[in-house]
Amino acid sequence: MKSTDKQRFSEMLTGLGEYYGKPISKMMMDIYAQGLANYDIDDISKAFSTHVRNPDNGQFMPKIADVERSLNGNSATRAMRAWNKVTKAVQEIGTYCTVKFDDTLINSVIQDMGGWPAIGQITEDELPFRIKEFEKRYQAYLQISPSYPVTALIGVFEKQNRTDGYYEDETVLIGNHNKTLSLEAK
Repeated sequence: MKSTDKQRFSEMLTGLGEYYGKPISKMMMDIYAQGLANYDIDDISKAFSTHVRNPDNGQFMPKIADVERSLNGNSATRAMRAWNKVTKAVQEIGTYCTVKFDDTLINSVIQDMGGWPAIGQITEDELPFRIKEFEKRYQAYLQISPSYPVTALIGVFEKQNRTDGYYEDETVLIGNHNKTLSLEAK
């Protein structure tokens, strides 16, 4: 959210408060503004609108988590989308190249599962278990620190080149907002 959107945001949240019969204090306004600061004001507006019409929980004032869930899905949905992005990258790029996902959480989970080449070596028999492992790890990481140390996943070629004393600089960037290679999981 841009600083120029603060007035619009304030009006939206105040309107929601009136609709739900909840007074909006300055402290509450600040908490919502801080919790939703990374989102575009139009996306926040759509999420509020969607929540109000939701037959399951639309009778309650939306919390920050409700907006987050509306915009990104719950942790299970996010984990499935992340696995789909990994699958597509393995199919289209392979594990020989060094890659870096725009979702750094994916990089950390794959590194914990043995690295990028190990993902390409998963057998058909192992696949259901490894998918579940990936999703569980991803969901767990969503609950902890937002900083993830792994920045790139070393592929087979770079690993061999490093062993031979050469260094590969090219990393294939994978992501939805990436100009190099967009692998939006459908």
